[in-house]
Amino acid sequence: MSRGAERLRIGWQVRKNKLREFGIKTFQDLDEFKGDLLFYLGSEHDSLRSKTADTNPSRWPLHPLWKDFLKNIQRLGIFGFSNLDFMNCVLEEREERIEIAVYGYLKRIAAIRRVQEKADRVRLREAFDRLESKIVELHEPFSWEMDVTKRAKQIELGKW
Repeated sequence: MSRGAERLRIGWQVRKNKLREFGIKTFQDLDEFKGDLLFYLGSEHDSLRSKTADTNPSRWPLHPLWKDFLKNIQRLGIFGFSNLDFMNCVLEEREERIEIAVYGYLKRIAAIRRVQEKADRVRLREAFDRLESKIVELHEPFSWEMDVTKRAKQIELGKW
């Protein structure tokens, strides 16, 4: 390393369920799929970006160091995991995050109902029924179909 050069250290903790999503069960699997896993972590999980005037950091350009980092990951070989499998893995993770968020919102609904009704307890089913009735009121089949189609196209184009 040349004089004055800085070192960059990146570390991730990858849990067992994420390794399984990539088909990694043994150290041999990890060696085979390390490029795929690192590319996922470096492109979908985290990034280093150069700040711009834009107020939304997700629109900031990738920092040159991060671009170089991804290029080096690609040299490890990203071929063990098909694009379709990779896309499904990412989509399943996003769906899981949404499910966790909705579960959190159900707890919030239950807490509101508990305070409003001065109840000792509000069950999950009650909170879910309340949410479902409100969603049914909001639902418009025409805009639903248009919005779902639009979002599906965004996913297919990688703009999600």
